[in-house]
Amino acid sequence: MLYKYTFNNFPIPNLKLDSDLQELNPICIDILYRRGYKTNQEIREFLFPDASQALKTLNCKDIQEALSLMVDAISNHLPIVIYHDYDVDGITAGAVAVSALRQLGANVNHYANARKDGFGICVNGINNILNKWPQTRLIITVDNGITGIDGIAYAKEKGIKVIVTDHHEPNTILPDADAIIDMKRKDEIYSYKDYCGCGLIFRIMLDLYRKMNKDIKPIMEMLDMVALATVADVVPLIGDNRYYVKEGLKLIEETKRPFFRILATICEVSEFTAHGTLAYKYAPILNSLSRMNKDTGIAVDLLISNDFEWVATETLKLKQLNDTRKELTQTQKELALSKVTETNPPSLVVFDESFSEGVVGIISGQLKDFYHCPVIVFAKSANGVLKGSGRSLGGFNLKEALDKLSYLLLGYGGHAKAAGLSIWPEQLDVFTEEFNKLAEQYVNTYQSSLTIPLAAVLDEQTLTTQLVQDLKILEPYGEGFTEPIFGLKLKCDSVQYIGSEQQHVKFLNNASGISVIVWNKGNIMKQRSLLPNKFIGKPSINIWNGEIRLQFIQDVA
Repeated sequence: MLYKYTFNNFPIPNLKLDSDLQELNPICIDILYRRGYKTNQEIREFLFPDASQALKTLNCKDIQEALSLMVDAISNHLPIVIYHDYDVDGITAGAVAVSALRQLGANVNHYANARKDGFGICVNGINNILNKWPQTRLIITVDNGITGIDGIAYAKEKGIKVIVTDHHEPNTILPDADAIIDMKRKDEIYSYKDYCGCGLIFRIMLDLYRKMNKDIKPIMEMLDMVALATVADVVPLIGDNRYYVKEGLKLIEETKRPFFRILATICEVSEFTAHGTLAYKYAPILNSLSRMNKDTGIAVDLLISNDFEWVATETLKLKQLNDTRKELTQTQKELALSKVTETNPPSLVVFDESFSEGVVGIISGQLKDFYHCPVIVFAKSANGVLKGSGRSLGGFNLKEALDKLSYLLLGYGGHAKAAGLSIWPEQLDVFTEEFNKLAEQYVNTYQSSLTIPLAAVLDEQTLTTQLVQDLKILEPYGEGFTEPIFGLKLKCDSVQYIGSEQQHVKFLNNASGISVIVWNKGNIMKQRSLLPNKFIGKPSINIWNGEIRLQFIQDVA
C-alpha cells in the first residue's frame, strides 16, 4: 500500500514558553502544537500527567454500591470469584482484582471463559464456577459483563450477587447486576471515559482500599500491569492513561515483579517502551494462551506469584507457546492473502475451513494494515458456527456497521476499530455482500487517511543523537498519540544487504556515520540503479559493543 506524506513547514505562532518548558527541543514543541497542545498548560499536562487527577476518587455511577458489596464480602469472608476476559486486558485486570482483594483477606478465586464460550459472563461460565466453587456469593466481572444479560440473570437466580466492571459499549438494555461500573453507560457523567478494563478495576481497588482505610501502596505497585493492559488494549494514551503507562513502565523496567523480570530476560529487552516492549513483545505472549486454546487462569497466577522458579518455568513455556502461535499465524496469513483477488478492495471478508479461531484477530489486523481497508476473518467453531474477528480504521466504524447488519448475526460486540461476531455459515455470502456495500460508502475516507503528516524533514546536520534523546519526552506512543514520522534527506555512499537471506538493507553516509535501515526490501533495492537519498521513518540509536551509532529506520515504502 502506497502512502502520501505531507510536510507543512509553516511556523507555529510565537508561543512564549514558561521557564520549565524552555529547554524542550523545538521539534517536540512543534509536534505537540500541531497535535492540539497549544498552551503552556496543555503541553505541561500532556508531558507531565497529574497524579492527583489520575488517582482521584472515582465518583461514578454505582461505585458506592460496588464498594459496599465488596466490603461486606471481605468482612464476612464470603467466597468471591473474579470473572475476567481471556485477553491481556482481562488477564491483567483479573490479576489486579485477585491480588488486591487477597491482600485485604478476601476469599477470592478467578475464572475466564474458554474461547468456545465466547466473550463475557455466560450461563456455562456460571455453571463452571458453581461446580468448582459451589459456595460463591459474589462475582465481580472485569473487562466484560456489560452485555452479559443472560449470564448475570442466571447468576442472580442462583443467589449470587454480581458487580460488573467493564469498559465496552453497552447495549440498549443493561444487565440486572447489583452494581454496574462502566464509563460508557449512557447515564454516566464521569468525565474520563477511556480506561481499559484493567485501568478501571485499578481505580476501583484504589477506592476500596481508601474506604477500608488501608495503605494504597500495594495498589500503586500494580501500575505495571495497568500499563501493559492499557497499551495492549489500544485505548487512548492521553489523560489518566498516559500517567498509568508512564509510571507503569518505570515499574516494569525495575523488574520487581518476577513475571516481568523473567520476560525481560527471555525477550532480550534492552530498552523498555510502550510500543516496542509492551505491545510487540509482552502482550502477544499472554495472548497466546487463549489463541492456542489454553487456560488463561495460569497467566493471572503468574502475574501475582512471587515463586520465582515456578514463574520462570511457566513463563518460558508461554514464550514457547507463542513461538508456535507465530508459526501458525504466518501459515494462515499466507492462506488468507491467497484468497484475496482484488488489488484495492473496499473491505475483506475471508473464511477458510482450516482457520484457527484463536489467530483470526491477528490475521484480520495484518490484512487491514496491508490492504488499508476494514477486514473480517472467520473461523469455524466446534459447533459449526462461524466466529469472526474484525479490524477497521479511518472513518469506518466497525461496531456501527455490525449494528446495521445485526439481523444476520448470532452475536457481536466491540468498538469502532475492533469487533468480534458470530454467524451461521449459510449467512456468510449475504453478510459479505452487505458488509462490502457499507464499506464502499467510505472509500474516499480511506483514501484521504493515507496522507500522513511528517513531523519534520531532517538531514545529516539535524539528525543527531541529542534529537533522539530529546524526542523521548514525548513517549509513550500509542493510540491517540502515535509515534511521529520524519523525512530524511541523506546522501548514501554505500549499501549492505543484511539478514539470513539478505532481505534487509543498510545504507551508510560515510561523513556522518548515519545508517538507514530498510527492512524486508532487499529484493526491491537490488533492482535500483541509484542509491536513494530520501527516506521516511524514525530516528533511533543503536548501541552495539558499547558503541553508539545513529540510525534511521525506514517506516514504510
